[in-house]
Amino acid sequence: MAFPIKVCIVCKEEFELKPDEPGFASRCPECSTPESMELTAKRCMDADERKTVTEANEARSQAMREPLYRKDSNAGVLQRAEHEERAALPGIRL
Repeated sequence: MAFPIKVCIVCKEEFELKPDEPGFASRCPECSTPESMELTAKRCMDADERKTVTEANEARSQAMREPLYRKDSNAGVLQRAEHEERAALPGIRL
């Protein structure tokens, strides 16, 4: 069975478009390698950078956690006032 002949949009070379092969339909196998598989040097962090990142993550987590678990002394008063306002409106049952 003959496979369709395509022209790569990157390098303008002809290639056979075969099923079950990874890559893009408009690029040849050499040009359609995923970016993650290309040679990319993973940046190494030293101890100071790791510590800074860890501290930033902890601060971010704490900033998100505080509003969730904070005991607000006015919260009960505000909720009670909202409840009383809704109870005063006609036609609304609580």
